[in-house]
Amino acid sequence: MNTGRLILPLAAAALAVDIGVTRLGFGLTLPAMKAELPGTFGLYGMIATLHLGSYLVGSMLAPLVLRRLGWRSVFVWAHLLVALGLVVQAQAASVEMLAAVRVFLGLSTGLGVLSALGASLESVEPRRWMLVSAVIWTGVALGMVISAPAGSWALEQTGRWRTVSMVCAAPALVIAVLAGLVPFPPYAAARAGAHKVRMIDGLRQLRDSTYLLVAYALYGFAYFVYATFALTRLVQGLAGTLTSAAWLWTAFGVTAAVGSLAMPLLMRGRLRPHAMTATVAIGALGALASLGTGNGFAIASAMLVGLGLTAAPAVASAYARERVDADVGPSALAVATIACAAGQMAGPVLTGVVIDVFGIESMAVLVLVGYALATVFAKLDQLHQMRMHQSS
Repeated sequence: MNTGRLILPLAAAALAVDIGVTRLGFGLTLPAMKAELPGTFGLYGMIATLHLGSYLVGSMLAPLVLRRLGWRSVFVWAHLLVALGLVVQAQAASVEMLAAVRVFLGLSTGLGVLSALGASLESVEPRRWMLVSAVIWTGVALGMVISAPAGSWALEQTGRWRTVSMVCAAPALVIAVLAGLVPFPPYAAARAGAHKVRMIDGLRQLRDSTYLLVAYALYGFAYFVYATFALTRLVQGLAGTLTSAAWLWTAFGVTAAVGSLAMPLLMRGRLRPHAMTATVAIGALGALASLGTGNGFAIASAMLVGLGLTAAPAVASAYARERVDADVGPSALAVATIACAAGQMAGPVLTGVVIDVFGIESMAVLVLVGYALATVFAKLDQLHQMRMHQSS
């Protein structure tokens, strides 16, 4: 039986729930949450940062847990916990309780994403990793598109975001049940894969990729600021309608899927060295468009930012993996993940404080700065790699 073909759609569904709905859905329902559970933008930015921090902790704990439980058990338990967290989130009576639940969901999704990606890549030949990764990351976009109508519905009436959170627990539960029916790689493979991860090896072998890691961190900063506050800016700053809110999030998700599926084409032949620069530069154009007023500019911005949303992580991960020895690959991926997570963690809390002082429009400026700097560092990495190749 071809295990990879069965795990692939399950992994894509897992990322749809773990990232497309649970993580990015926070920005989708933020206006409704903030209306019912009052707090400053800085406070809600801190909640988003705590979620990312706990996600990172969950990702780092995953190898240890995998060594003891294997792919299937970690995958199932992670998504049972995600379902539980979404149900409890719907009962949040205060901002403090909401923050605690978001931390819990971060830990759970960290385990869920790593087990989904790891099991699916373990099930196919290395030559297919790029294509498989692109398909799986498309799941994030699918989760965004499916959740868009729910987000606009939640804005119509106080308390509806709680219903949305409860409903979103259902697919997480279904995924956990289906995982019991799908064959996973043997436990021995998971055990060996977890044992090989050594962070210091990845750091050493990526010392000539500092520009790439900085670019990836800046991308993380820019995209997560956008995903957290773009809908709030549309509704509060641009007086957008519920229909325009749904269209913005749908456009964001659809173009993210297009970008992810187009990514393998960018990674071929002469285009390959330009892939990271291109994906973040498109995001910079989207951020520039967001400075315009009106719903049209907002939706155009979402489409451009969406194109690089899932493509950039796939490209950065591929670059990091191919620049190190084969046995150091997992460590290099972990280093790249931490770089991106550092940017994501800094983004919402910093932007929230800036919004409290200068207003919601300031978030667009910070997104533009983040993407512009990411483009500069991606280009510097490209030039540095070219010089290294020519001198070798």
